[in-house]
Amino acid sequence: QRFDALKSGKRQGRVSYIAAWCHQQLLAPDRFEGCCNRTVFELWLEFILIPTLKPGQTLVLDNATFHKGGRQAELVEA
Repeated sequence: QRFDALKSGKRQGRVSYIAAWCHQQLLAPDRFEGCCNRTVFELWLEFILIPTLKPGQTLVLDNATFHKGGRQAELVEA
């Protein structure tokens, strides 16, 4: 027997979250539509995360493909 649901079952757009982890707290959380890529990561890094960092803090990145290359080192050093 067919079941008619209130929702169509079609996927909606992906909502992603990005944040840093510092002293058991989320730092600079942000939400965006779509998947993360180098452009999204660099914009988050430049305008959201870096302004919250203090001199002397260490930034550790995992091996995600969008963490490699690009302007990350330049942004952090500046």
